[in-house]
Amino acid sequence: GTIENIVSVNSTETTTGSENKTPVNATNLVNLTVIKTSDVNVTVVGGLINFTITVTNNGPTNATNVKITDELITEFEFVAASDNPERVTSNKFVWTIAELAGGNSTSVWIQVRARTNGTFTNVAVANSTENTTNVPSNESNVTVKPYVNLTITKTSNVTGQNVSIGDYIKFTITVTNTGLSNATDVFITDELSPAFEFNSTSRDCTRNGQKIIWNIL
Repeated sequence: GTIENIVSVNSTETTTGSENKTPVNATNLVNLTVIKTSDVNVTVVGGLINFTITVTNNGPTNATNVKITDELITEFEFVAASDNPERVTSNKFVWTIAELAGGNSTSVWIQVRARTNGTFTNVAVANSTENTTNVPSNESNVTVKPYVNLTITKTSNVTGQNVSIGDYIKFTITVTNTGLSNATDVFITDELSPAFEFNSTSRDCTRNGQKIIWNIL
């Protein structure tokens, strides 16, 4: 606000004296900084990531109506957050702190799930009534690796039956990816017993003696 400083003077001979007013306009000094950290630097698709956002008021006066905003990138799916933030859009969250005293800090957290693989950067911002310009955080980087989980089963059309020399046996090999990411350049290898003679296969393969290799692109 505006503060007036008054100076006055008088003497024995001039008892009425005089005075002079000097108005000084004092403004609130707020200096916000924002730090964003994650509990992991590397995860896999489907993995959970916990981000913590810490806002510090480095100024001498209180910051009021502090807004902390985190707009998630599309590669992250929201799971949970502290302190019941306002969900402005499907991926934009705003926390409101009524007052943050000078020299003090406050923290909030948000949990997300990684939707796809890659290296991603997420930034939060903060402002206040006294500092309306958005103050960005540091860049919080997380690398998300593909999650592939292959299982393989092999069955035959004569399981539990007796066969004779010269009979044909059909083996079926099934590979399943139970992970959340695509498996690429998959190789299936079947090395036949010397008791078996190769006859045919359902799809193109590479043969090296008794070793049969399929490549699933």
